[in-house]
Amino acid sequence: MNRKKIRRMVRAHLPMIAAIAALLLLVLVLVLTLRSCSSGNEAGITAKALGTDTELILPVDAELNNGDFVSYGGYQFEAGKKLAAMSKLISKKNDGITAADYTNAYGTCWVFTRPNEANGTDSWCLYQKDPANTKNFYIFMGMHRDLTTADGKMRILMPLHLISDSYLRDNMGSRLESGTAYACGLNKLGSDQTLAGLFQAFYEQSGLYKVTPAANGFSIVPKGGDQEITFAFEESESGSWFTVNVPQPKNPEPSAIASAAWYEDVLTGKLTEAVSLPEQDAVMVSSILISKNYKSYPAGYEPDCQLNLNGEIYDAWFSWTDNSWTGSVVHNEKVATLTAKEACEIVGVLSANGVRPIEMPEDEWPADVTLTPMAGCMITTADLNVRPMPEASGTPLVVMGKEVAVAVMGQTDNGWYEICFGDRAAFLSAEYLKPAG
Repeated sequence: MNRKKIRRMVRAHLPMIAAIAALLLLVLVLVLTLRSCSSGNEAGITAKALGTDTELILPVDAELNNGDFVSYGGYQFEAGKKLAAMSKLISKKNDGITAADYTNAYGTCWVFTRPNEANGTDSWCLYQKDPANTKNFYIFMGMHRDLTTADGKMRILMPLHLISDSYLRDNMGSRLESGTAYACGLNKLGSDQTLAGLFQAFYEQSGLYKVTPAANGFSIVPKGGDQEITFAFEESESGSWFTVNVPQPKNPEPSAIASAAWYEDVLTGKLTEAVSLPEQDAVMVSSILISKNYKSYPAGYEPDCQLNLNGEIYDAWFSWTDNSWTGSVVHNEKVATLTAKEACEIVGVLSANGVRPIEMPEDEWPADVTLTPMAGCMITTADLNVRPMPEASGTPLVVMGKEVAVAVMGQTDNGWYEICFGDRAAFLSAEYLKPAG
């Protein structure tokens, strides 16, 4: 066959050749896409530990449920290998791994642990999903579940090998509900073992929580957090259950017992001798401080005084600007800002009880004037003169504007209120002041 005939044949069949090539290319793309979507990568199936996100690898190629990994730190997958065989592969291919199997009413669960750099223990689990109704369908993940809280949810470590409740085991996205009883147990429990003790040891070894024993269980608080979670257990011959609760914080009651001291030296923490506050003043100050919304704060503040509310310590500092008081207070390494009214009330208490240093030239007062200590906040009802003495004569210190909060620390018998005017005492006519709402 000469070249001309070959070229004519190629030209005649060119559309068919192009169609076949396109079909082959499409098939190749589909195969590659399906393989990337439905099977594990060459490294195997991975699971992430809670807290460190450290990955453990199961070196098998398997059909994956791809929707689970991002949200739950693991996979649901199908594989022909048995649990024991996959456990050996995990131990062989991952350094430093300790493997142990646990069997309860649900089935067998393999647990893998390894010490981490935070002086805790990472943990993962491998088990058959719903062994009574499925075959070759497994779950490999970090050991955790979401817990419903008043603010939404939080992720906590869960000893899945000790839990036989099918709801928590079958569904990787199942969520713990506060106050709900969940079945737990092991087929073989040592004579000196309890489920409560095994749960508690699991949390202690993790290094993620502060664990506190209780009468019928224990409580955990995430390190670096403040949310307490309690575990209570009921164990009998017929079965065992655990209940998780998230206690709601109780609003503290105002304290009638309080004392205050002024900082003589902030760097050394040296304080003046503490002064016990009268019950009425203690209740006023504590009502303010316990109601504040405390948040994290930058370092470097210099407190003026320390308030002790029946054992709870607060540091406070105040600023006198534009004839008005502002302030902030720190408690448990968090800060809250005081309103002008609140700052005036506390400054008034500290000054009336001799805690805050203040100039009070009482020897220059009119001889027949008597002063009664009185702590609180009042509001000006008009522009009025601020007087250095409880009398209308003499040059005023300044004209105070209308609707200004002032810190009151005393009242005279001749119609004046003594106020904290910066670092000194001053006076305003009682006729033009009203109690702060």
